[in-house]
Parts: sequence; C-alpha cells; structure tokens
Amino acid sequence: MNDPPRPADVMAVADAIDAGLRAVGDPERGGRDLTYLKAPAGIASYGIGVPEMRSQVKAYLRENGEAEIGDLVAVAENLWARPVHSTRAFAVEMLEQRKTNLGVEHMELVERRFLQKEIQAP
Repeated sequence: MNDPPRPADVMAVADAIDAGLRAVGDPERGGRDLTYLKAPAGIASYGIGVPEMRSQVKAYLRENGEAEIGDLVAVAENLWARPVHSTRAFAVEMLEQRKTNLGVEHMELVERRFLQKEIQAP
C-alpha cells in the first residue's frame, strides 16, 4: 500500500492541474460562465466547457491510473478549496469517474464539500 500523500505533494498535484486548466481555458467564456452560474463574489472560472473538462480529467486519470482513491480524494479536496469553479468542476468530475472506488468513509466528504449550496460543478 502506498503512503498517504504529503500535503506538499497534494498541493503540487493540485497546482499542476490548476495550471493545466488555466492553459486550456477561455477567459471570456469564464466571465459568461460565472454570470450563468450566478456565482458568488470571489469565485473565478477559467472558461472550460464540459467536454474539455472531461477530457482533462480522463487524461489526468490515465496518467495516474495507479493512484489510490485516498490520494484522489486529497487532491479533490485541495481543488475544491480553491475559489475557482473550474478546479471544483475538475474535482467533482474526477471523483465521478472513480465513483466505484469511493467507500462509505468518503460520504462525509461528499456531503460536506460537494453537496453544499455554493456554486455547483456541472
């Protein structure tokens, strides 16, 4: 079994994902997305459509296929903590694509983070 990811590792992985999302985003679309989503003040969007987001998540999971669910959850929590709709959408999509690996122990996280009434990811 792998050691749990260290906070620095989680931050580095989340930072790399964030940078990748920024690179493929469309800032103009990001502004329109926030208006459409009625996002609260302080939330940003990189302007990434759902098909591109899914493609980015699939690529990440393909490259990190051996990652344990605990590692993915730690990265998802870090991405969700950022005030960026795009990183939050990535976190939700990543867990959605690995939902069969989620266990009862992850339900508190799902309820606490992803079902809150703040801006929801597509």
